Amino acid sequence: MARDHQSRQTRTLQEGEHLIYAARYHWWFDLMAWFHVVFLSWLFGYGFFAFLSKFIEKRTTEICVTDRRVIFRRGWLTLRIDQVNIDRIEGSIVHQTMLGRIFGFGMVIVRGTGVGEIDLPALIANPNDFRRALDEARDRYVMKSVTPLSAD
Repeated sequence: MARDHQSRQTRTLQEGEHLIYAARYHWWFDLMAWFHVVFLSWLFGYGFFAFLSKFIEKRTTEICVTDRRVIFRRGWLTLRIDQVNIDRIEGSIVHQTMLGRIFGFGMVIVRGTGVGEIDLPALIANPNDFRRALDEARDRYVMKSVTPLSAD
């Protein structure tokens, strides 16, 4: 995500909803974009358009965990928003390659009950932190929804 990702995330939030974690792209994503410009620009301008595409993708993607849901919003001319309510989350999978483990990036898959799954981009920075934030949000929801039994 960009420098102002925190303020952009608040566009998606509902009233009374609190942001727990805002994911961002890893610097490796930027490195790959610049690689396209430097090494592939000779190929009919492909490198420039690949760089522009990655720049737009990074600027228009929002990934966040709130106290109510997980939101994956992407797109500029066409918009797609995937979201799963916290009470519908069954689990999550973190996939990291060897380079991902070394440099701290990976892919997260959020599985929901009855709503399918959300595949987040492969170059998320600190995917284990995202998973921990997701677990924290689920724990908060469970603790909030559990009502204590009254002693008779």
